[in-house]
Amino acid sequence: MASCTPRTHEPLFQTICEEAGLNPYLFEMVNIREHIAWVYKNYPEEATEKAKELVRMAVAKARLLKPLKWKEIEVTPAALVIGATISGLVAAKTIADNGFKTYLVESGEKIRYDLYLYGYDAAEYYYGGLVVIRGDAGDF
Repeated sequence: MASCTPRTHEPLFQTICEEAGLNPYLFEMVNIREHIAWVYKNYPEEATEKAKELVRMAVAKARLLKPLKWKEIEVTPAALVIGATISGLVAAKTIADNGFKTYLVESGEKIRYDLYLYGYDAAEYYYGGLVVIRGDAGDF
């Protein structure tokens, strides 16, 4: 389908596919409104060529699509926060304070100092549902 933005139209077309008995995940859409019409409004020949190319690419992609099935799976209510910068610390504490087991991964050795520097009690982090893991990627 080559038309407007997938943000608003793709769910509608996927629903129509599903109602027709087709797998909605085999639907492919090209956004010619935002990617072509608005950008190339003063260049109609170039716009047409780009639209044709985008449609060719979408058809090539659609040939490779595999049918998907909706599946519900069990979720582990936990979070992984990578990096103990102030934003990582605040994110980890906020998640942990909301009752989720939270793993904070930091490669540096100064995590206790960072906690102190930003005004957090290190003991609260270790005993408040937050697990701090030190090491580099691949060391776990």
